[in-house]
Amino acid sequence: MLPSLLFSPYLLLALSGIAGVAIGDTLYLRALSELGPHKTLILETLTAPFTGIIAYIFYGTSLSLFAWMGVVVTMIGLSIVVKEQTENEMVPKSS
Repeated sequence: MLPSLLFSPYLLLALSGIAGVAIGDTLYLRALSELGPHKTLILETLTAPFTGIIAYIFYGTSLSLFAWMGVVVTMIGLSIVVKEQTENEMVPKSS
């Protein structure tokens, strides 16, 4: 009974989740402290295009033109917001 439990898909899923959360959260918080929230958010916007590219390479699937347009519009929008927030922080506030 023990060997079947040891290689159980549920056990592997749990271990994968624990390791993924521990490593993922640690690296995310490190990026926040090293790069700051604005640059980290810009890097997060690359998740959708990287996912589309990786899905195409490994699974042979592709996003529709409409989906890629959504990715581009979202990235542009977030980049504009982050850039404006960065510029606003650089301008000294008058008393």
